Amino acid sequence: MTGPRRRAPAAGEVDIRSVFAVVPDAIIGVHADGRIVFANIAAERLFGFSAEELTGMSVERLLPESMAERHVAHRAHFHADPGIRPMGVGLEVTAVRKDGTSLPVEIRLSHVQVAGEATAVASVRDVTERRRQEDALRRSEARLRETQAVAGLGTWELDLVRDVLIWSDEIYRLLEVEPAGFGANYQAFLDLIHPEDREMVDRAYATSVRERIPYHVVHRVLMADGRVKFVNERCESFFDEHGRAVRSVGTIMDVSAIKHAEEEVQANAQRLRVALGNLDVAVFHQDLDLRYTWMFQPQMGYSADAVLGNTDAELLPPDAARRTMQLKRRALTTGKRVRGEVLVVDAGGTAVYDITVEPRRDAAGAIVGLTGASLDITDRVREQARLEESQRDLRALALHADAVREEERAAMARNVHDDFGQVLTALKMDLRGLRRRAERGDAIGPGQFETLSELTDRLIATVRQVASDLRPPILEGLGLRESIELQAAEFSQRTGTPCRVECPALDRHLDDRTKMLLYRVVQESLTNVIRHAAATAVGITIRVAGHELELRIEDDGRGLGGEPTASKRFGVIGMRERTLALGGRFALRGGVHGGTVVEVVIPIPGLDAGEGGA
Repeated sequence: MTGPRRRAPAAGEVDIRSVFAVVPDAIIGVHADGRIVFANIAAERLFGFSAEELTGMSVERLLPESMAERHVAHRAHFHADPGIRPMGVGLEVTAVRKDGTSLPVEIRLSHVQVAGEATAVASVRDVTERRRQEDALRRSEARLRETQAVAGLGTWELDLVRDVLIWSDEIYRLLEVEPAGFGANYQAFLDLIHPEDREMVDRAYATSVRERIPYHVVHRVLMADGRVKFVNERCESFFDEHGRAVRSVGTIMDVSAIKHAEEEVQANAQRLRVALGNLDVAVFHQDLDLRYTWMFQPQMGYSADAVLGNTDAELLPPDAARRTMQLKRRALTTGKRVRGEVLVVDAGGTAVYDITVEPRRDAAGAIVGLTGASLDITDRVREQARLEESQRDLRALALHADAVREEERAAMARNVHDDFGQVLTALKMDLRGLRRRAERGDAIGPGQFETLSELTDRLIATVRQVASDLRPPILEGLGLRESIELQAAEFSQRTGTPCRVECPALDRHLDDRTKMLLYRVVQESLTNVIRHAAATAVGITIRVAGHELELRIEDDGRGLGGEPTASKRFGVIGMRERTLALGGRFALRGGVHGGTVVEVVIPIPGLDAGEGGA
């Protein structure tokens, strides 16, 4: 195909084709009827046609079929009203190459006369690379916005010369501010900060600018509805050649969730410290070598610093260390919780610890050490031992009481048989004699009735003694003081040992159980003095101390030396258990100057030291 012959330019006329030949953009000239009348080398490269092929070709051949019909109308409109359509505000369309591939182009149109004919000159620029870069930029900006939204992180820039603050979309969202209503300057931002943090933030930023150091601060921001958010803010400032700060660039990150979690962790830690502080329990971490890496509330007088980095072998006596480390190694080996008790015996005494350990694992589930707790159960073990001893004593006391009860019954039977039998036999014989005399009509003298009266008195005395043995006189109407004084008198009469009694009148303050306890303790104590003490003097004192009643029985005898006999031991157990049953305290000890002291203290609600006279 051969194009029309070119007319040689007239003198002084510039050959426009030669000018367009050196232009880097593709240039094509289009006649009003749509024919291409010239094209430069750049157009050949862009569309893949030669200049000869382009010349005379319809310009719509370089457009997609979907645009060809509309382009005819656009072309006619342009020729009817020619003017410059500058690049950038001109058309951005899709062009078609010779091989059928398409590409985005930007077109700038102008109107010139070529060989005396009106011609539209189109400057066509391939914008494929620019569009790719713009698309990449848009994707990058979108990813940035998404990342900032996910991270709760926004960026800002402050122009210090013009006092203009530029925020990213995420900061507006984070701080719940509408862009249209925001002043977009430094003061407007300060106004959003919590009043209690505002001065601190302003001072920190001013210091960073003045000293040319990075700015980093965590502060609160007050929302319009009164809610509070925590933000982590960082920035760096830039300076001109004169050293003046011209702008600051920074980030704001929402750390409210982190801050609230930290506060919850701190609150939980405080609650844990309070809870554990009420117990003698140590909580710890150990690594795979069983070295302590963390310790809360160490035991055995150690500080946390003294424990960290050491193993139990370096902290405990050998036997206790061996038992403890065996227990912990079993947890590492089995991967399960292990619990055991460890006895520690050292110069400070004996202690028992209840130790529980379980493996500590990393995110992948691998065992990296141990978490454990050690509870001091020394007092509990001792109380348990005392309880078991008390139970054994009570069982033995019950057996002893049965034996004593049988002995008392046997003794009572003997007394009844011997004393009652003798007196009653004598009474029967005397009465039989009187009956014979009366049958014979013999005279009965007063002396014979006197004998009967004496026998009756003996019988009454025996009955009273048996009744007293079976039921203390304190239960028959006598007061506590009178009953104890009666015991003391009988003790002195029996042993010849003086027994002093000091006891106020307290019966109206005491119930029968308390009075019986005091009476039985005095009775058992005096019995022990008779059997074991060889004392020359005994003192019984009852006094009021605050809301407690104290009973003290003291002798000057042999004291507590030697092993106690069974009867004495069971007597002491009986006194102690009776006292504990009423919530009291019992003590048996040696006196300051020898002898033995028995002390009983009983709580008496409503009793005052000023009550109860002698």
